[in-house]
Amino acid sequence: MWGCVIAAAITFPLVWGWIHFETVPDRLDLYRAYVFGVPILTFLIESLFGFLVFHGLVWSALLVISGVMIAFRHRMVARAAVTLQLFAQDVMPLVRWRSASGP
Repeated sequence: MWGCVIAAAITFPLVWGWIHFETVPDRLDLYRAYVFGVPILTFLIESLFGFLVFHGLVWSALLVISGVMIAFRHRMVARAAVTLQLFAQDVMPLVRWRSASGP
């Protein structure tokens, strides 16, 4: 869940223009972060902070993948979930949807 929350918290402000980054005019190795058009902070592009900020969606994707893996493992191992699994309910809706959508 936290991976999805973090990804949404990063993506929506960037898409809507609430947050953006620009290079400092005289120093091409510095980025300036703007929030709602107000300059907030300046940081080196190749710094640890810059690396963490620019790879935020990667970190959130790793959280999502690990959460999905935990859910799959739980579904495969949990006896209560295994007893409720039916081929007709788990697989057949996918087969029907695929055949209904065309070749």
